Amino acid sequence: LYIMTKEIKLTQGYTTIVDDDLYPILNKFKWQVKKDKNTCYATRWISKFEQVPFKGRHVTMHKYIFFLKGKWDKLQDKEIDHKDSYGLNNQYNNLRIATKNQNQHNTRVQINNQLKISEKQKIILSV
Repeated sequence: LYIMTKEIKLTQGYTTIVDDDLYPILNKFKWQVKKDKNTCYATRWISKFEQVPFKGRHVTMHKYIFFLKGKWDKLQDKEIDHKDSYGLNNQYNNLRIATKNQNQHNTRVQINNQLKISEKQKIILSV
């Protein structure tokens, strides 16, 4: 099964990959890139008028996708993991529910503060 994807532009020249069916909804918002030591994530601010179950004033795209797909209640004390460890690949088939321990085992390794990135990810990051 091949899912068609689209890119959404983020701040600082980054893009994120999403499924076609979610693109019209996700592209309505201004998404920023949030960098951490292992990857980057797409995030956005939440309006005080939005009826969403998120704590805080911002949400990551992968959490928002689970909310849109009606899977938010299944998370409970779990996290959302990017199967390929690339936080800007927000295709639904790349996301899964995981415990914190499982999610940490899927983290890419840093060597001498240099992030090891696959060739595919290098191509995506360079666009």
